[in-house]
Amino acid sequence: MPLSYPKTIRHRLTSRLLIAAVAVASVVTAGAATAESASAATPADELVVNADFSAGVQNWRTNLSSDRLTASTVSRSDGKSARIDVGSPGITVLNDSKNTVSAAERGAEYRMTAWVKASREVTAQIRAREVADGSAEAYKTESRPVSGEWTQLKMDFTVERSGAALDLNVVFAGAAKGDQLYVDSVSLKSVAVDAPQENPTVGQCAAKLPLGDTRFGVSLGTSDGSSMQEGWDRAVQAYGTPDVVRVFQRGAPNWNVTKIAPSSDLSISFKIAPKDVLSGAYDSRLRSWFQSAPTNVQVYWTYFHEPEDDVARGEITSADYRAAWQRISSIADETCRSNLHATLVLMSWTLDPKSNRDFDDYYPGSAAIDVLAWDPYNPWNNNTGYKDPEAIFGSIIAKSKAEGKPFGIAETGSTLMGSDTGVARAAWLREIGAYLRDNDALFVSYYDAVAPSDQNDFRLRDTSSVAAWRALVQG
Repeated sequence: MPLSYPKTIRHRLTSRLLIAAVAVASVVTAGAATAESASAATPADELVVNADFSAGVQNWRTNLSSDRLTASTVSRSDGKSARIDVGSPGITVLNDSKNTVSAAERGAEYRMTAWVKASREVTAQIRAREVADGSAEAYKTESRPVSGEWTQLKMDFTVERSGAALDLNVVFAGAAKGDQLYVDSVSLKSVAVDAPQENPTVGQCAAKLPLGDTRFGVSLGTSDGSSMQEGWDRAVQAYGTPDVVRVFQRGAPNWNVTKIAPSSDLSISFKIAPKDVLSGAYDSRLRSWFQSAPTNVQVYWTYFHEPEDDVARGEITSADYRAAWQRISSIADETCRSNLHATLVLMSWTLDPKSNRDFDDYYPGSAAIDVLAWDPYNPWNNNTGYKDPEAIFGSIIAKSKAEGKPFGIAETGSTLMGSDTGVARAAWLREIGAYLRDNDALFVSYYDAVAPSDQNDFRLRDTSSVAAWRALVQG
C-alpha cells in the first residue's frame, strides 16, 4: 500500500537535552588534608546523607557488583572514607544509593565537592546527573589525574529542569583490577543565586548538546574510488551544503575534512586496535587531535564504529573494546570542549533478539558516552519494499531513551526496492525524516555510497530521491 507520512514539523529538542552550562565553575586542587576545610557549613547545610562516611558506606554503592565497597580509616582527618577495591578494569563509579535531591527547582544552584586519592595514578571526576522524564544529563568536571595525595574536585552547576532528581557520582577511569580508590567528604550544598563564582571558566566540562532542529546530511565515503573532495562536491550539488557529514578514518584520526566541509557538523569515526589504544601508544596523538578540534561546529566523535562483527570474528575482545573507549574518552575529557561529543555507533541489528548479541558487551558505560548513534537500514535481503519507520528505528530510539542518552543516526539508507524508479523511495525518505525529527534525533546522515562489503548500492541517483533528501537537508 502507498506510504503515508505525517506533516513535517520543525521543532526544538525537548528539555530532556542539556541546553547549556550556565554560571558554572570547577576548580581542582591537590594537597594535604589541611589544605582546605570541608566543614565550612553547618550540618544543616549539607544535603548529602553520610557525606563523611562516619556511618560506614551507608547510602553509597558502586555501579559494578565486581567492585568491593568498604569503609576505611584512610581519611583526610581522623574519620573514615569510602574505599573501593576495583574488581573490573575501566570505569569505576561511587554512587549515592538514593538520589541526594529528589526534586530540584529549575534555576537552583548547587556546589558539589569530593576528595579522592588512589593507590596508583588514575583519573577522576565528579558528576551530578540531572534525572527527569526517563532521561539524564550530566554536569561534570574534567577528568584529573589522582594518585597518593588527597585531591579535591569541585564544581558549581545550575538545574535546568524543575522537579529533576540529582544523582551524585564520583567517577574513576583507568583503574585496574586490584587497585584501591578512596573517596572522602562528598558534599552537595545550595549556592545563593547571586553568590560570586570562583574562576568561572576553569575546569568545567558539562555536556552542551546542540539546541535546535534535527540536522540532516550525508556520508563522504570513498568506497566507489572517489576522493572525499569529490564526494563533498557531489553532495553540495545534489543536496546543498549538508548540515552534517559522516566521515570514516582508519588509524589515528585527523581533521582533513574541515578543509573540505568547514561549516558542517561532523560525525567522524576512527579505528585503532584496542590493544594499541590500551598500550598508551596513541595517547599523545589523540590528546593533540582533541586539542586541535574545530570549535565552530558540533563534533560527534566515535572510536571504532560497528565493533560487533570484529568481536564475533575474534579479532578484538569486547572487554578490550570497552576499556579502550574509556581510555580515549578520558583523554577527550582533558580537553574539555563543549562541542565534542563521545558517540558510540552500533548496528541496529545488535538490538534484535535474533542477533544473539548483548548491547552491554559494547557499551563502555554512561560516563564514557555522551550520545548513542546507530546504523539502521531498510532491509534489502528479501526486496520486500520500504518498511515503516517505527519498524526500523523504534528499537534504537527506545534503547537510547532507556540509557538516558540522546541519539543520532550515523548511517541509514535503502536500495531501490523491486521495480521502484525512486518515487516510492522518495516518499519513504520523507517519512523517515519526519519520524526522526519528531523523535528528536540530533543528526541523520544518509549513507550515499555503495557498501564495500556486499556491494549494495544505497546511492541516491534518481531525481525523486535526490529531491526528497535535499528538502530535508535544506529544511
